[in-house]
Amino acid sequence: MKKYCFLLLFVLLFTAVAAQADSLSSLSGNKEAKVAECYAEMEFKEEDGPWWVVISDKEGNRLNLREKPNKSAKSLAKYFAGTIVRQLEPAKGGWMLVEIGPMTGYVDVDYLQEGTAYKENEIKLVTVHNENGTGANLRSAPNTDRSKVIRTLSNGKTAYAIGVLPEGWLQLLYKNEYYFAKASLFTPLLQMSLDEIHIGKKGVYYVYNPNPADRLNLRKNATAEAASFAKFYGGTALEVIDFDQTHEWARVRVMQLDGWMNTQFLKAKRTQIAMPEAVVAEGGAILCPAPEDYSSMATLNPGTSLTVYGFNDSGWVAVEVNGVSGYMGWVKLIDLASTESFSWSR
Repeated sequence: MKKYCFLLLFVLLFTAVAAQADSLSSLSGNKEAKVAECYAEMEFKEEDGPWWVVISDKEGNRLNLREKPNKSAKSLAKYFAGTIVRQLEPAKGGWMLVEIGPMTGYVDVDYLQEGTAYKENEIKLVTVHNENGTGANLRSAPNTDRSKVIRTLSNGKTAYAIGVLPEGWLQLLYKNEYYFAKASLFTPLLQMSLDEIHIGKKGVYYVYNPNPADRLNLRKNATAEAASFAKFYGGTALEVIDFDQTHEWARVRVMQLDGWMNTQFLKAKRTQIAMPEAVVAEGGAILCPAPEDYSSMATLNPGTSLTVYGFNDSGWVAVEVNGVSGYMGWVKLIDLASTESFSWSR
C-alpha cells in the first residue's frame, strides 16, 4: 500500500473528456483528525446516532462486518478506516451491532472510535473503467438478480469505496448516497482477499518475490520460456482471471495489462511491499491508463512523488501518485528523475 506523503503536491488530473486535463486541488499529508471527504456534505444528527468511525491498528487493515458477534462468524464486508457507522444496539462482549448504509452486522469495538472524525482515513477514490462497456451500474444491493439499478456512472466518473464485499462487490458513496457495484468495473481494483491460492480459484492476489529486489515477469504465454513483456514488484495487486491446466500458471490482469504469471509467486494477502519511489523530472510527465494509451490522461507536475509498481519492455513505468489514492497509470521512464534504483534489466 502507498505511503502517505508529507510534501505539498500539485497534480493536474484528467477526469471525463479525452485529451483534456483539469487541475486538482492542492494536497497535503497532514494528519489532523477530520471527517473523510466523502462525508463532507452528509449530516450526522446526534439524535440519529450514536455515530462511530472505523479505525485501524495497521495501515491497510480493514474492519470486518460480521454476521454474528464473534471472530469466527461470516464476514459480510470489510471497511476502510474513516468509514462512519451508526450504532444500533449497546456494545456487548466487545461487539456492537451497527449499520453502514443498508448493511448491518457486528463489528469489534476495539476498532471503533466515537464520533465521526479520524486522522487515518483510508477510504478509496475509485474511477469507472469498463473495458467492455460505457460505464458501471450502481445498485441497491450487492447482487444482480435481486437488486435494482439506481443509476449508472459513465467511464471516467469517480466514487468513494468505503468497503469491499464477497463475490467482487464494492460498497460506494456517491453524492451522499450508498450504492453497490462490481469491483471489476473500477480502478484501482479492490476486492476481499482470498485465504490462499486455491486450485482454480480466481480473485485478487499480490505479487511476492523471494528476493524483494526482483520483479515478477508477466509473460505472453503460460511457460517460463515465453517472452516477458512487463515486470512487477512485490506487493502489486492483480486479478487472476484464469489458470492453465497445471495450475502452475495464472492468467492475470495487472495495471491494464493481460498476461501469465507463475502462481508460486502470488499470495492471497499482501505480505510484501517492495515498490520503490520515484519523482517526476523537471519536464513533467503524462499519466496514461495503459502504455501508449493517450485517450484518458493526467498531467503530473515536476517533483510529484510516485510509487513504482513495475515496467514494460518499451520504456513505460506503472505508478501510483503518492498522496492521491487511486490515481494509478503509466508514465514514460524518461520522464522520471533519479531512476538509478530500478531498471528493466535488473
